[in-house]
Amino acid sequence: MEKSANSVDVEDIERNRTNSSRRCCNADDVKGWFKNNAVVVATLVAVALGLGLGLGLRPLEPSYDVIAWISIWGELFLRMLKLIILPLVMACLVVGKSFCQ
Repeated sequence: MEKSANSVDVEDIERNRTNSSRRCCNADDVKGWFKNNAVVVATLVAVALGLGLGLGLRPLEPSYDVIAWISIWGELFLRMLKLIILPLVMACLVVGKSFCQ
């Protein structure tokens, strides 16, 4: 007996429900999740680290030289963003112009 494309098999639904309810989170699943979401995890770690360093160093009242050395990384980041944004905007304008003709 063939199933039609719209038919629902109750046994398949029950089998999927029991398989999903038995599934437990193991170490391989956690490792796989971290591997698949490495960029998100790295971003969240970097934000937490930056926030912790910023709040932790403020009461120490660092000198101007220390602030200058730390600000180099922020300045480099902003310059790289500017370097990326201009070509991105130009490419969007060119593509948008080609679709409007």
